[in-house]
Amino acid sequence: LTEHPRHPGRYRVMLSLSPEALLGEGRKPQQSVLVDAALVQRFMLKVGLEVTPAIGEQLLSSAGALATYDAATAALALRWRSRRELERWLVKRRHAAPDIRSALDRLVALGFLDDESYARTFARARMAAGRMSRRRIAMELARRGVAREVVDRVMRGALEAVAERRARSLAKLDPAVARRRLMGFLLRRGFAGGIVQQVVQATIPR
Repeated sequence: LTEHPRHPGRYRVMLSLSPEALLGEGRKPQQSVLVDAALVQRFMLKVGLEVTPAIGEQLLSSAGALATYDAATAALALRWRSRRELERWLVKRRHAAPDIRSALDRLVALGFLDDESYARTFARARMAAGRMSRRRIAMELARRGVAREVVDRVMRGALEAVAERRARSLAKLDPAVARRRLMGFLLRRGFAGGIVQQVVQATIPR
């Protein structure tokens, strides 16, 4: 039982399995697993401790879940992803489906995995840079696994944010002229006329 040298709070546990535990499992007589500090405290693990088969199974299954969670957090540290993107990434690396669900649910509960925040940041950045139309942004978010209702809500919010920023640069113009220019600016980015008209009227009232 030793703490991992590069990952504080993670402990490497060497299990010596009984003959009964080896039957039909295809396991090695000794199994090395990585667990977290909470599990070490829960089972009061120490060198030489004999654990029941039930606890041994929990250590083995928890090690798989922890490995999946650590892989997911490492992936998010490199690049923000939608839940579906992260799920696909973990599946490609052959993590077990129950471990993937557990890791994703845990990341959502902790606030590290949030499709709406992810989509909002993506949409506003692309719209502000003028590199993508509304249609292309929506299609790209859908391709990344973001739900349609989330995309619609985010695109409306992104439209309002872009309209407000653009309106500030038109503040010295006559309001009627500013509204026409703002409407043209937003329409060229692929937003539907009805939604654009509503946002323009709210941004630069008559």
